Amino acid sequence: MNQEQAQRKKAANHAETDARHQPVEELGDFTTTLRVLPISGLAIVIGAVCAVLALVLLRLIGLFTNLSYFGRWNTAMVSQLEITCEFMLFLCRWSARWSLE
Repeated sequence: MNQEQAQRKKAANHAETDARHQPVEELGDFTTTLRVLPISGLAIVIGAVCAVLALVLLRLIGLFTNLSYFGRWNTAMVSQLEITCEFMLFLCRWSARWSLE
């Protein structure tokens, strides 16, 4: 490579560097409009609904646990240490295991 070609290459690289560092007046990828506000509100509403549904599901789990182990209508969560009927515990675990397969 001769000296003239090396200078041209250096000038081309310098021009590319200058073009990359030019200040940009408008960033196309990072601009937002007021459309973001309704979308954010919708996300908050969906999150709140999902949180309420999660609480309802936890209450249902507590209800069915109390019904199957203790025979009572209560939605409080119980520990497995409170279960005194070993056969019922075995039966529920066995049925849960086979229902998943």
